[in-house]
Amino acid sequence: MKMSHDEYVERATRENRAEAVAIAQEMLDGSLDYIDGSQRLSSIGSRIGFNESDPDFEIFRMIDSETDSLPVGHTREYWSERALQRLQPEYERSVEWAKKMSLEHCMSIVRRFSA
Repeated sequence: MKMSHDEYVERATRENRAEAVAIAQEMLDGSLDYIDGSQRLSSIGSRIGFNESDPDFEIFRMIDSETDSLPVGHTREYWSERALQRLQPEYERSVEWAKKMSLEHCMSIVRRFSA
C-alpha cells in the first residue's frame, strides 16, 4: 500500500527522533564522543526542522560550527598521523567543552523522544 505524504513525514520524523535518542544515549554512555555526536545531532535537527527553534538541537548546531575544523569520525582516516597527533590536545579539550555544553541537552533529547 502506498503511503500518503503525511504518513511518510510522520514515519521519517519518528525515525529521526529514534536516531537522535540513540545518538544522545551513546554520547551519555561514552561510546560516542561529544563532537562526533553533536555533528550527527545537528544534522538530524536540520532534517526535522529543529536546529533554530529548539534549544536542545540549537546547541548541537553551535558545537558543530565551533568544531568543524577538527577531524571527526570517519574523516580522520584522510588526515596524516602527524596532523592528528598535533591536533589531539585541541580535540580532547573540544570534546570536554562540547560535553559540558551539551550534557543536559542529550538527557533532554532522551527524555523527550524515548518511546
